[in-house]
Amino acid sequence: MNPASRSVPSGRTLGGSSHATRFLNRLDDDQESLGVLRLGCAFALGFVLIYLVWLIASRGFYTAGIGYVWLALGELAIFLGGMWWELVLRSWRIWTLCFGILLVVTFSLFGAAENDSALPFVSALLCSLATAAYVAWGWRWQLAMNAASLTSFVVVPWLTHNVSHNRASQSLGLLIALAFAQSGAYFLDRYRQRIGRQLIALEEAARFREAQMATMVHDVRSPLAALHGYGSLLESDDMALGERSEVLARLSATVWSIDLVISNLLDLYQVQGHKLLASPAEVDPNALMADVVENCAKQAERRSIALKCQLDRLPRCRQDPRHLERIVRNLLGFSIGRVNSGAVQIKCGENYGRIAIEVVDDGPPLSDSELRALVSPEPNGATSRAVGLGLYIARVMTEAAGGTLEVRRVGPQRMALVVELPTEAPTGASEPSA
Repeated sequence: MNPASRSVPSGRTLGGSSHATRFLNRLDDDQESLGVLRLGCAFALGFVLIYLVWLIASRGFYTAGIGYVWLALGELAIFLGGMWWELVLRSWRIWTLCFGILLVVTFSLFGAAENDSALPFVSALLCSLATAAYVAWGWRWQLAMNAASLTSFVVVPWLTHNVSHNRASQSLGLLIALAFAQSGAYFLDRYRQRIGRQLIALEEAARFREAQMATMVHDVRSPLAALHGYGSLLESDDMALGERSEVLARLSATVWSIDLVISNLLDLYQVQGHKLLASPAEVDPNALMADVVENCAKQAERRSIALKCQLDRLPRCRQDPRHLERIVRNLLGFSIGRVNSGAVQIKCGENYGRIAIEVVDDGPPLSDSELRALVSPEPNGATSRAVGLGLYIARVMTEAAGGTLEVRRVGPQRMALVVELPTEAPTGASEPSA
């Protein structure tokens, strides 16, 4: 496949797969290297051609060793022509390595024919330095090129008895240059990989933000439309008192849901910007739990859902009270929003010196994959909706406080959200893992 085509493997989309992104980044590196090789080969062809013309003009057509210049010219022409051949492009690194070795050997033999002991040194040096500086083919291939250059520098002059009097200094200089070329190729390879990882992370963050904005706009717009409808109903003069009370309850439930969504959205952007700072303080979790449960009980009542409470005495703790309130409210908000009919139960107590909070609901059964998605490291897929975002924020705040959030199956249908928190927030836990 031609690297210039930028086609994506079947079953992958350009924006939806990090594997596809890495694939395209690799194609970009290949295409850049191929462009450099084509341009460099064109310059080399021109230089060798000019050199050949000079040799013919100054020494005659049958100068000793001139056949090697013709051979180098032909090798360069074949190499450049192969740069547009699809079969070669699939293994362009092998193609480049083979012709690099051929060029080094050819000019070494030309040096022997001309009794010029500097040519093996120059050819072995320039070919390795050129690939290290301009070709993004990785440090392993550069190591192979360096080894081939060093081998040809040692073997060809020995076979042709064209050994320089400055052999020791040339060898030392070549070793230093090849070490420099190898370290440069290694550095560039690592640098490209780091830039590639950063680009992938930026692309994934951009896709995540776009997906979140799309789902959150829907989650906010739908309740707003419902509010408009309830307002229109309340303006009706012929509405019975019982019906008016029911509409008011639905209106209050919608406002409660919007408030929770907006609060989670604000926390989401703080999490993504690493600005979700915890402020631990001495707090009585019993009073806080009672307030949150009372607030959520009203929401459950509006939805005709029974909220059962079993609030055991909790020890005083040092935690961020706002985070603790948001954790419990999101757990209850998720279960209340999931249940159409039935009950939601919340239990809290002390478990081996830790605060344990468990919310169990009678909502529709979930598969194992759906249960795992509820506590995914990112609020994606099914959990990118408002309720899933609430669980994501609850998980991030729980982990920032040094605790854990788990999803468990209770019986064949019931589901439990279990949070355990230490009584003392970890020191310096200001940046939760997102």
